[in-house]
Amino acid sequence: MIKHFGRIAAMSALALPLWGCLVMPYEPPTSGAMADIRIDNQSGRYVAVSFYDDSVECRERHNLMPVVGSGQVRDLKMVAGTEATITLSQDTSLNSGCIGTFSFTPIENHRYQIAFSRTCVATILDVTAQPAVPVNYEDRIWKRAFDEHGPFCERRG
Repeated sequence: MIKHFGRIAAMSALALPLWGCLVMPYEPPTSGAMADIRIDNQSGRYVAVSFYDDSVECRERHNLMPVVGSGQVRDLKMVAGTEATITLSQDTSLNSGCIGTFSFTPIENHRYQIAFSRTCVATILDVTAQPAVPVNYEDRIWKRAFDEHGPFCERRG
């Protein structure tokens, strides 16, 4: 009995730190103020897309599943009226990649296209009306976090 309890305690102690490493999928909003977002992968590689509950420090990361393939687009909804921070990351080789993290505030009922290029540059256009209008955004500094809770970014300057 004591041996059995000891094994369970040891396995629990090992598993508990991994709980913070679980990847949480992005769940689009189903009500409230929303904007439409189109992720357009023009990088020629797979791109992983992350969203954050706390957009200031990029905490509580949620990943869009599955990753966006080369030349693919993904349409989704986002909460409008509050700052949103998005990270787009691509693998460029076995040991390198590029990551773009940026923040902007989507406007309710607007449609946005976010294109990510091979050079890790994001372009955001408000395509609600034509011609499309470039959206100003804040470029953020991405940083590696200890677990999925973050922080994954900080403001420049």
